[in-house]
Amino acid sequence: MKKQLLALAVAGAIAAPAMAQNVSFYGTIDQSINIKNDAGTKTNTMVNDDLYGSSVLGFTVKEDLGGGMKAFGQFEAGLRPGDGGLDKSTTLPFDEKSFIGLSKGDNAFSFGRQGTAFDNHKSYANMGANLFSGTDGIANDLAVPAANTTSLSTKVAGVGIQATYSAGGDPIELLNVTVGSYALTYSVGGFDLAYATANSSADVTESTLNIGTKVAGIDLKAQFMKHKEKNTSSVDNRVFKLGAKYSVGAVDVLASFQKANSETATEDERAYGAMAIYNFSKRTSAYVGYNSRQGTGTSTIDIVQTAVGVQHKF
Repeated sequence: MKKQLLALAVAGAIAAPAMAQNVSFYGTIDQSINIKNDAGTKTNTMVNDDLYGSSVLGFTVKEDLGGGMKAFGQFEAGLRPGDGGLDKSTTLPFDEKSFIGLSKGDNAFSFGRQGTAFDNHKSYANMGANLFSGTDGIANDLAVPAANTTSLSTKVAGVGIQATYSAGGDPIELLNVTVGSYALTYSVGGFDLAYATANSSADVTESTLNIGTKVAGIDLKAQFMKHKEKNTSSVDNRVFKLGAKYSVGAVDVLASFQKANSETATEDERAYGAMAIYNFSKRTSAYVGYNSRQGTGTSTIDIVQTAVGVQHKF
């Protein structure tokens, strides 16, 4: 049933001539041969994964209502091209996004299934590479697309402001947990700054502070994430990440350093990785990547990933 709904939605978006100017169909197919060696559990696996960008299929809708006001909406499904399934849900055709909204200038309002304000800033220092996201796990429980989410955004004196409220009832991610979130963004003197935080009804608070700039043609990004459970004093996790990107000709080179610390030290780790991407065109690229995660303190984490893949966007 879910495949039929997705097919009907996509076919409708492409086939309706009257809506051609208002509907944009898009997607990303990213697949790699991912060799993952976990010495901590003595396993060695080879699977297909999207370790550069996430594989998705979706479409956007928009209409100019006049007077500077616009209507907009988006549907997006996360995909697993390796086995042909949906990324998260076995029942919902659009497990990533399904929302509608209105905007005028810098002001926008939307509601439906969408990312929280915190979710929109969670992967800042990963430089667009999922391969570098392993250490995020102890600090981004609330960084997910959530059902029944209302979003308000505006800009005041150059500061971007977004606030979201997720009312719960999510069958995939947050179950019955409600989440309030807000984010502030600002650019000054060649620096991009952002702060985002989220609080759940389960007394979990998460936040991220992001700083980015460009030096000698190298994009540099730093990120500090924190996860705190108010009703459990032993849970106080932190993640620090540094990312860099340098482009020469058709080649992009990414580098990452990651450090995670938990209050109990069982999830402490350091990680580093690199990726080289060759862009055949604006849409198609091939890549090779490496990431090593090693536990510190009492942590037994010992994971090495090597990937070779191809990505196409349309």
